Amino acid sequence: MKLTNEELAAAFAALDENPWLLPSVWGSFRRVREGTESLSSRGLIREGELEEEVASLIRTLSKPKLMADVFTIDFEGGIMSRESYVAGEGTFLLRIGDEFIWAERSELSLLDRPTSVMRPILLDGKELMVLFLILTMDIYSYDVPGLAPFTADDVQKRVEAGSHIPLNAQIILIGGKRAPKLRVKDVKKVLRSLVEKGVLVSHGNTLSISEEFLPAALALGSPDRVRIISITADPESDDPDLRTIAIYELGSSSVAMDVLDGGKGIVVIGGPL
Repeated sequence: MKLTNEELAAAFAALDENPWLLPSVWGSFRRVREGTESLSSRGLIREGELEEEVASLIRTLSKPKLMADVFTIDFEGGIMSRESYVAGEGTFLLRIGDEFIWAERSELSLLDRPTSVMRPILLDGKELMVLFLILTMDIYSYDVPGLAPFTADDVQKRVEAGSHIPLNAQIILIGGKRAPKLRVKDVKKVLRSLVEKGVLVSHGNTLSISEEFLPAALALGSPDRVRIISITADPESDDPDLRTIAIYELGSSSVAMDVLDGGKGIVVIGGPL
């Protein structure tokens, strides 16, 4: 169902609800009469009563229990898209334009748990930065950067060059606070921690991705598709529950990264959502 901003304003007014969720609609309250006439001509309002599907959408938008924004990056096609879900009385998939919204009933299938390719691993912000730095290193002539043996000096040089907060890490570390600062002197300590957690394997002076972590490294280092899911539960409460989930997909493998504390950059890789 497609509704213009004027029609939405009229629908909210008919139920005496507040469209706080849709700022694009606010200015259209000057044209409620036009919106009502348009809804009437489409058979979506009769004698002041909204058609039930429209009424359910408005009640959901007015009192949502959960909202989710899904940003999908398709690397093969070079396409980035966004979808929004709102759940309350019903669950709707929304596409929001400048002058209208398009809505249809939907299930939150986007939250289906992907098949984990490994046991859960808990990483803090600095460990996450170093991991992504390793997986995006282009100093080797391999199809998947970072999978060849490397040294602590290789990573330190990247940090010195200012390459210590890769784009992926910036996206994951959403949380209202700055990502932790990574310094050159932190690198060796972080690398030792990644060895202890089974992400890396030490070969004397060199390091490499562990066999167990390799499937996750392939997905994280060269994904076909990435979905960044920002979820807000009880958005009207004073302390809404916020979560950021990223799902990296490579072929039939997927790796979920769930932010536990965005301010500190604590994430779980490979675990259940």
